[in-house]
Amino acid sequence: MSSLVSAEFLKLRTTRTAYGFLAAIVLLTLAVVAANSANVDLRTKEDLEEALSGAGIAAALLLVLGIVATTGEHRHGTITSSLLASPDRRRLIGAKVLAYLVTGALLGLAAVLATLAVAVPWLSARDAPLDLLDAADYLGLFVKGVAVSALSGAIGVGIGAIVRNQVAAVVGTLIYLFALEPVIGVISSGVAAYTIGGSQSALTAAPVEDALGPLSAGLVLATWALALALVGAELEERRDVV
Repeated sequence: MSSLVSAEFLKLRTTRTAYGFLAAIVLLTLAVVAANSANVDLRTKEDLEEALSGAGIAAALLLVLGIVATTGEHRHGTITSSLLASPDRRRLIGAKVLAYLVTGALLGLAAVLATLAVAVPWLSARDAPLDLLDAADYLGLFVKGVAVSALSGAIGVGIGAIVRNQVAAVVGTLIYLFALEPVIGVISSGVAAYTIGGSQSALTAAPVEDALGPLSAGLVLATWALALALVGAELEERRDVV
């Protein structure tokens, strides 16, 4: 398994996709943080935590990165050489999940660091009450940002293994997150809290009605990642390479 995980990291290091996503994550995160810091009146501890939580963009993009990386194997035909090296498709999917857990964690950490590097001085210049936050609060921002980013990358791998067509997987996931989940939220905020997007939001935004706590949201996301990976691995085992 370790050799398979190493192979996945090699693919990441030798293609431009991961570097492009890293640049997009940092730049878009900084743009959102700058807009929020400039336009939002921050008065409470919760306002500050939301402004300094830079993992929301990272989580969404890492979900897409996991999908692109997995579906790209079929789109570009590299799945054949991967299977020649390791015919066990379940282990192959497992290696991808582990690789994108780590990759997601690293890119999520980059997003949080970029956020703090820009937002803290900016908010300080605006006389925002940063003294409301202590070391434990900043540590919580790091932990939640890394966790949601890591799990989002793993979820993307599972989705990509289930829906092997890249365009269908990416577009379908975006429609689900930004069109179907809001409808679910209108119907039942309690149910929406257990969706992928609802759990991500619980770790990256201010709490809303019926939102899960950070630990519960993390466990729900981990359950999504595991379930989707298991389904994707089973489907890969049953389907032909095309």
